[in-house]
Amino acid sequence: MGAKRQVARQPARGVKRAKLDPVSAKVKEVVDALQRDDCEVGGAPSYREGLISAFPLAMGLGAAKDERHAYQDQVGNIVLEILQATANKFQESHQAAKNEHDVAGEVKSSKEAAVAAAEAALEEHKKVESEAGDTYSSSLDGVMQAQKSLEEASSEVENFDATQLTKAQERAEYGSALETEFTTLKNGTVEDAKEKKTLLSTLNTVLQKLGVDKAMVSAAAPALTKAAPARGAFDITVVEQVEAALKTRVDSLAEDLNNGETVKANKVAVEAERKKTLTAAEAKVAADETKKNEAGAQTKESKNALKQAKDSLKEQEKIVADLDVKAFYQEAHLGSFREAIAALEFLQGRESTAPEPEAEADKVVAMEAVEEGNVVAA
Repeated sequence: MGAKRQVARQPARGVKRAKLDPVSAKVKEVVDALQRDDCEVGGAPSYREGLISAFPLAMGLGAAKDERHAYQDQVGNIVLEILQATANKFQESHQAAKNEHDVAGEVKSSKEAAVAAAEAALEEHKKVESEAGDTYSSSLDGVMQAQKSLEEASSEVENFDATQLTKAQERAEYGSALETEFTTLKNGTVEDAKEKKTLLSTLNTVLQKLGVDKAMVSAAAPALTKAAPARGAFDITVVEQVEAALKTRVDSLAEDLNNGETVKANKVAVEAERKKTLTAAEAKVAADETKKNEAGAQTKESKNALKQAKDSLKEQEKIVADLDVKAFYQEAHLGSFREAIAALEFLQGRESTAPEPEAEADKVVAMEAVEEGNVVAA
């Protein structure tokens, strides 16, 4: 954790600070610059101390351009060279920081583009994965339908002989009812009421198995129990419809029995075809599942790639921010020394407007101290 900022002490209320005159303010600005650790003074510490002590006497009050001696100008020129060298150093470091910031900004832009591309790729892979999932689900439905169709075909083949036997029994039953019970009742040759009842009971059972309309079954009894000449138009119609229903079913069963081998062969062929369909559907499911898994893996990779791109961009943004701060401080330092140079140039060029008394002896002592410092620095 960084050191806490020190709260500046506020001057006591009612106490006014002494205000420096313009010349002293400029002198202070230059001296403050000389005292900075990053000022390129060089030499032994005593050299810096001598310059700091001598400068106010060389360029301050009582040392205007038309009042100062050559050694005072020498002190001013030495300080100017130091300040300019320091400003040049910060000019170079500021430019280098700006260049580094610009390069980092270009890298940041490329990383932003990489994030955008990764996001677009992820959306595309999600879409592909979704479509692959839908296709896979559809393929599974296709397999289920193919399995159901094959089971139905296999059941028909497996139960064909038993079905044929049942049809033969039905053919015999319906044929007998047509040729015996129905024909006897139709001809009206039976007089015995009990026998008629027995014939009608057998015929009704057969008609119900056939699924003949209940109203027709109900109408068949009174029509068939009448003598043929006594039947009306409605009775005749009922008898004809009952006979047609029996004949249609008997003929259909006969055809199925006569064409049994052909029908069975067709059913076997259908079963074989549906087996092929199922095999193809299962192969498609396997292929679609592979595509779905590959699409899912690609989506996962895209998510990881996007995360890495975002992390990289975040790191680069921090680098850019740090370099921005670095360039700002370099510019601030450069500005401080440029202001100090401007203050010194003001002091060097100012003309006196009124006598500025200054102790000449103090100036000589200060100049001697500077000269001794130069010797030590050399």
